[in-house]
Amino acid sequence: MALLGSYLIAIGLYFYIRYANKTAINKTAINNRQPLGKKMFSGSAFVIVVSMNLVAAGNISKYSDVMIQVFAININFYSHYTCTGEDFDNIDGVLFLSASDILVAKETAPLTFEFKKVKCEP
Repeated sequence: MALLGSYLIAIGLYFYIRYANKTAINKTAINNRQPLGKKMFSGSAFVIVVSMNLVAAGNISKYSDVMIQVFAININFYSHYTCTGEDFDNIDGVLFLSASDILVAKETAPLTFEFKKVKCEP
């Protein structure tokens, strides 16, 4: 939360300095001001969008390990295999490492996977 506060303070300072420089250079800017309601709406919308992006980036980095594992299992692991044995009961997929070595993915809890290297016994 402190990081978000720092971002908001920096953004506020940026716009304050930008507005101060604009009015110092061009005195006619005082006569061409936007209505306060329009400024409040655009400023609020900007803060909301920045906040939502920060929250999304935080959630992506928080759950990146789980997302990578689920993506790898859906893309790289095969669900059709001919190997038999107790290591192949209730698994989500296999990844062929060599002629006889196979990496088995088994879901132990929701979105939690266990990987085990086993030998293939057709």
